[in-house]
Amino acid sequence: MLHDIRVDHYMAKQPIVLSPEVSIDAAIKTLLQHKISGAPVVQNGELIGMFSEADCLGDLLQSGYYDMSSGLVRDVMSIGIDSIHPSQSILDAADLFQKRGRRRLPVVDDLGVVVGQISRRDVLRALHDLAQKRDPASAVAT
Repeated sequence: MLHDIRVDHYMAKQPIVLSPEVSIDAAIKTLLQHKISGAPVVQNGELIGMFSEADCLGDLLQSGYYDMSSGLVRDVMSIGIDSIHPSQSILDAADLFQKRGRRRLPVVDDLGVVVGQISRRDVLRALHDLAQKRDPASAVAT
């Protein structure tokens, strides 16, 4: 049943994205304002990396050690990142989360354009919704 549920049914369809040219301080402010732990980095419409809380911590340590100010998102973002297609199943997303230890995945279409983002919490929501449909009386209340 979960293999029939597509990523695009549960992904955030208007994800917060960052430019590689944004300052790390501005990117941190964006993450905090939107209460998210990371965001895709997009240039000319294409996914080029991810910026996460872990990247921020790495920058903090570097800045403190070398006594210098923060740089740009492009300086610390993660590259070579995993992504998922909107037509893939929620199980594919769960598999990537489990195997790669990711908290979120950018959802990228056939043209390489970021069309959404899916998180581990979104996968849990899909699982919960399926449990509700199977047996509404035994599902955990939200």
